[in-house]
Amino acid sequence: MIQTRIKSSIVIWGTLLALMVALHSFGILLATLLIAFCAITEYNQITQVNPLTGRVTTLISLAFLLIYYTCAHFPGDSIDWLYLGVIAFLCHWNLFIEPSARTLFLSLFQFLYIPFNLHFFIKIIKHYQWSSQGLWVIGWLVCITKMTDVGGYFIGTHFGKTPLAPSVSPHKTVEGIYGGFIFAIITSWIYRAFFGTHLPAMHWITSLGFILILSWSSILSDLIESLIKRYFSVKDSSQLLPGVGGILDLVDSLLLSIPLAYFLIKHFF
Repeated sequence: MIQTRIKSSIVIWGTLLALMVALHSFGILLATLLIAFCAITEYNQITQVNPLTGRVTTLISLAFLLIYYTCAHFPGDSIDWLYLGVIAFLCHWNLFIEPSARTLFLSLFQFLYIPFNLHFFIKIIKHYQWSSQGLWVIGWLVCITKMTDVGGYFIGTHFGKTPLAPSVSPHKTVEGIYGGFIFAIITSWIYRAFFGTHLPAMHWITSLGFILILSWSSILSDLIESLIKRYFSVKDSSQLLPGVGGILDLVDSLLLSIPLAYFLIKHFF
C-alpha cells in the first residue's frame, strides 16, 4: 500500500514539476489550473452540489487563476478587485440563481479552500520576479510538505499508538507527526545540499523553525480535508490515483502550507 502511494505521488508530482521546469512560469499556471480543475471537480462530487452550480463555480475558479496570472505580469501588486469580484459573483449566483444557504456556503468555501490557496503558487514565483529561483523554492516547499505526509504515514503505520484527532482522522497518530517532522527536516537538508544556491539564505535555526511551521500547517490542512470527507461519509476524493485517492487527497496538505510559506518568505526572507 505504501509503495503504491509513494509511486503514485512520485509520478504525478514528477510530471507537474517537469511541466513547471519545462515551461517556467507558464508551466506553473498550467499545473495550477490542472490541479484546481481536478480538485474542484472532486470537491463538488464530495459535497454533492447542484451539477450546474458545480460547473459554474469550477469555471469561475479557473478564470480567477488565469486572470490573476495575467494581471500579475503588469506593474503593481494590488489585485484585490479580483478577489472581491469572484466572491460577489458567487454570492449573486447563489442568491438569485440557486437560492440555497448550503450551496452558498459550499461555493464560497470551495473558492477560498482550493483556487484561492493554489494561487499562492503564482504569487511565490512572482515574488521572485518570474525567475527560476521561484521554481526551486516551490520544489523545496512541495518536497517538505509531501515528505511530511510520507513520514507521517510511514511512522504512523509502523509505530503509531497515540491517536492525534480520532474524531477527524482515526489513523493519524502523534508518533506519525514526529515522523513527518523528521522526514521533512531530512528532505530539506538533502534538497538544500544540492540546490541551496537557488534558495533564500537562512540560518539553520531559522530554517528549522520554517520547516516545522510548514510541516505543522500541512498536517492541519490534511485534517481539514479529512473533516470534510468524514462529514460527507467519503473515504477518498476519487479513485484517480492508486494508493492515494484523488488529486484533492494529493494536494490537501499544500492548501494551507503554501499560502503560509508565501507570507513567511515575503516578510522574513
